[in-house]
Amino acid sequence: MGILFVFEAVRMKDMGIGESAIGLILGISSGVFIASSLFWGRLADRKGWHKRIVVWGTIGFAGLCFYFAACETGPQFFIYGILRSIFMPMIAGIMPAIAVSSHGDTQQGSKFGVYRAFGSIGFILGTMALPLIFNDIGIVAQVSSLYSF
Repeated sequence: MGILFVFEAVRMKDMGIGESAIGLILGISSGVFIASSLFWGRLADRKGWHKRIVVWGTIGFAGLCFYFAACETGPQFFIYGILRSIFMPMIAGIMPAIAVSSHGDTQQGSKFGVYRAFGSIGFILGTMALPLIFNDIGIVAQVSSLYSF
């Protein structure tokens, strides 16, 4: 998922979106991301729907990545930014809780560290490899959506 962040502004710029509009889209979507993270975390804890939220977030985010590759206008990118900020916390906010809790109550810090290390390795390798393989940012967006899962 994080691989796509690297390409969002570049894709918008390639489609002729101005810098101010890009900043506005990314800024508003960041605010929605914060609110959405709090909402999904609270819902998961109250209802015990951790896995359900991750599954629906994954399905939504997968479809959204293909929508991102088709976006060409500012309003389309704005819709993408809002939906990304709703779906991504469903995965990124809840999945670490599932990973850590599945190993019991001992050494949760080290378990989370291992979880994050593998995520970071995937992000670094994907960010380095995808642009070398594909020159078109639309293809990179589509492939990165598959690679991130």
